[in-house]
Amino acid sequence: MRSSIRLAALTLAATVALVLACGTATAGRSIQLTGGPGLSAAGQIPVFSFEELANKITCDVTLLATVGQAIAKVVGTQFGRVTGIAIDRGTTMVHCNPSSFETLEITPLQDNEAPGVHRELGAGVLAWDLSRAAGTLWALIYDSFQGTLPSISGLNFHIPGFQYLVRWPLGMECLFLGTVYGLASIEGGSMSRMSLVLERTSLNKVRGTSFCAARTFMSGRLTLSPSITTRLL
Repeated sequence: MRSSIRLAALTLAATVALVLACGTATAGRSIQLTGGPGLSAAGQIPVFSFEELANKITCDVTLLATVGQAIAKVVGTQFGRVTGIAIDRGTTMVHCNPSSFETLEITPLQDNEAPGVHRELGAGVLAWDLSRAAGTLWALIYDSFQGTLPSISGLNFHIPGFQYLVRWPLGMECLFLGTVYGLASIEGGSMSRMSLVLERTSLNKVRGTSFCAARTFMSGRLTLSPSITTRLL
């Protein structure tokens, strides 16, 4: 009798544990994103830096993107893509720091080093369309989440095929290509900020004069608009 009761108790406990495990797995299978699909991330980003990070040119840049309605928590899942980049050139000079680089030209590129079509948004801001780039370029790829379930504090992601041309007068230019890593912070279920991870991001020089460093770095904190509400599914 006692053996039967003990066996029944163990069976019940195992069943409850299985149900809870399945419920947790189901709830944490993907992350719902509400507020898109259009999204912008604006801030100051270094567009050119030498091996010494203190020697860099920083410009006001806005990344334009589209995101899906949910992210499967599987490494390598694409959940959106960068569709364009807006760069503040100013009315008389580029709004960059140092401002002495007023003749600097920055051109985001698509496939085969082809520049995206650009248009004037006003006040010297140029927006480059990257929506026709190959699927492997300018994509938003999920890497992992930060925090512990069910409370997620951030999403780690990367953007492969991040490439742009920096050109000065007299034909001097530097073409950089690489992968940019980012972290989208989540506070109270809301995602409104992201940062570029300096320690992991490095763009290599593909072409350019000896003036260009072998690689350039990228960092910065960006504000997302609109903010995205996240929820476990």
